[in-house]
Amino acid sequence: MYEVFLKWFEPYYRFLRGGAYSLEQSFDGLHWMSTNFLVRDASGKIINSYWSPDEALAIPFALLLVSVVLLVPFLLAAFYTLHKIKGVAFGFIILIAPGVLNYFGLFPDINYIPRRYVLDGTGTLGQATGFIPVLILAMLWGWALVILIYDNFNLGERFRQLYDHLWFPTALAAAVFFVADSDSSTTLESVKEHGEVVRSQAGFLLAQVKRYDTYCQSRGTPEKVSCKWASNIYHDLYDLKYTSPELFKTFGPQSSTDMYSLRGMNLSAQDVIALRKEIYDYNQEVCPIKSLGQGVRQLAKESAVCQTTPSQFCTAFPDDNEGAFEKSSPLDTVALSTECVIPTLVQARKSVEKMLAESESIKENKHYRLFYFVIIAFVLGGKVANSSTKLTGHDRLDIQNRRRVAKLFCSFLRWITHALRGLLRRLANLLKWTVRLFSERRKARANNVEEGEGAPHRE
Repeated sequence: MYEVFLKWFEPYYRFLRGGAYSLEQSFDGLHWMSTNFLVRDASGKIINSYWSPDEALAIPFALLLVSVVLLVPFLLAAFYTLHKIKGVAFGFIILIAPGVLNYFGLFPDINYIPRRYVLDGTGTLGQATGFIPVLILAMLWGWALVILIYDNFNLGERFRQLYDHLWFPTALAAAVFFVADSDSSTTLESVKEHGEVVRSQAGFLLAQVKRYDTYCQSRGTPEKVSCKWASNIYHDLYDLKYTSPELFKTFGPQSSTDMYSLRGMNLSAQDVIALRKEIYDYNQEVCPIKSLGQGVRQLAKESAVCQTTPSQFCTAFPDDNEGAFEKSSPLDTVALSTECVIPTLVQARKSVEKMLAESESIKENKHYRLFYFVIIAFVLGGKVANSSTKLTGHDRLDIQNRRRVAKLFCSFLRWITHALRGLLRRLANLLKWTVRLFSERRKARANNVEEGEGAPHRE
């Protein structure tokens, strides 16, 4: 018998579990719940933590289970409203059909469980089939409630027309969502493009820094500030070359000084200018730029060492050098393009911060939009309910045949009241009989005592 019940209950369990995973993914993405669990010792100290979406699934699964338990009587009441006992029988058959078909192996094996779960996955909505149970439950709630409201408040065709006024404007949301999706796709693509540009900038500068470090070693000048900087910044540029936009937002340079003062090199503003002057002298030595007069300059010939900085790597103005050296142009051929790349990296971090904030908002809106479709499913259920009442000819019923559930409920209350009155009446009679019985016994004992005292004493 137990195995029969499990076989019958299996499709309902899969249905609810798939919907629970869909809700959990959105709840986790909106940070309404967490799939991370802490392990504490006997004193309450945290000693470990772990991620378990399966354990956290208990909350959304319980929400759906409670929803179903409450929904079933409303559905049966709606079926009773449409066709009384026949309607209830028809609804009952529909509700148990999946379990019966599954017992005989005729119910399709639908996989509602997602193939993967993204931890803290803001913007990840999970598997499409997992969202179907949520939509179906919302639609059934809308269908049952609108039928009950329609019948018990004696509504008619005018209510259907007013309901259509609520239903039709929802089509406009499709156009709004289309424009929003187009704009959000552009923003997300911009974040990716900025991330690729930042990684390319770091790789471009890293190759030049390598050559400058080799130059310092070959010239025997490793003690120069710029040579120490070149040896120092190598690892940081290497990290930026493979960083993500999210990490760049956190660890990227906030100012040019951050790039010139890495790994314990706490340089003053004058030290930074001196460092930049040494790099300028290196560029002039390796890739000399000659002035031909009247503002005309002759640039060094491009080569593996002397390079023109790509335009997308030079979108910010160089920092002020207080006249210590001549400012470079984005078109100059240089061996080490710090004057272009470093200010552009600083500017890129600010841009990435803004775009990531917008991107985070876009990803969260995906989850809110998902809940909007749940509301639409509820409204759609009401639309189907209006068609059901019209199909069954509910409008042709007179007032005596309307409000079926309300009348049934009132009859049930009257029966309960009558039964309680009868029960209380019997309890009162039982209490009276018990009191009378104890009273008579007490009088009998008293009479027996008096007769015993009045009897003659024999010696």
